[in-house]
Amino acid sequence: MRAPRIILLCAFCLPVAAQQAYQDPRMPQTQEERQFYSAVSKAIYQVIPQEKERFVLTLGDRADPIFPGEGTNGFEQVPCEKRAAFRPVGFANDLGGFTAAACKNGARVRELSAKSRARLAAMLKSLPIVKDEDARKIGWYYELETLSDGSELHYFPVLAIGHGVVAVYTAALYDKKSGTAVIVQATPYPMCENFRKDYEPFCADVRKGLKRMALTLQGSL
Repeated sequence: MRAPRIILLCAFCLPVAAQQAYQDPRMPQTQEERQFYSAVSKAIYQVIPQEKERFVLTLGDRADPIFPGEGTNGFEQVPCEKRAAFRPVGFANDLGGFTAAACKNGARVRELSAKSRARLAAMLKSLPIVKDEDARKIGWYYELETLSDGSELHYFPVLAIGHGVVAVYTAALYDKKSGTAVIVQATPYPMCENFRKDYEPFCADVRKGLKRMALTLQGSL
């Protein structure tokens, strides 16, 4: 957290005109955005407690949530009204990323979440070196859970193949009553690779952690 603080202090040393001209695009701009950022940070910290030098959230680049598309490395996005993005830092390392979104078009989120089951299965078939039991151990599976209030929680990873395979772990919570949805996505690398023992139990059960975050954010619209 020291670097952002130094940057902030130096910004006040600039002439007034320069201060007004510079505006970090990652910063929430409206009161509504600031409230959502605050809610998302609290949801994350409930699962992985804030601790100086170990786990602190910094700003990330906002984008609409992604879902598996057709074909290898195909993706689809859903435009959402509220979005937040964070880069966690710990042990002097960037630990990955967390994003969250609240979407009025919950029906589209639900549709793409349901389709991710077959699309993930097709993707995994193209990776013959990954056995089914191994895929489940690392969280590469689809699961639908119907909650007591009728809401649907879809869990799945969005896999991207490049020099290796990167998973965007996803929890999409569809609220049947309001027709809205909340999506929480995480790319916990290198957090759950190089520092796994320091971030248990989240890394041991990413689905459980993302579910808790999504439930905390339910009703954010």
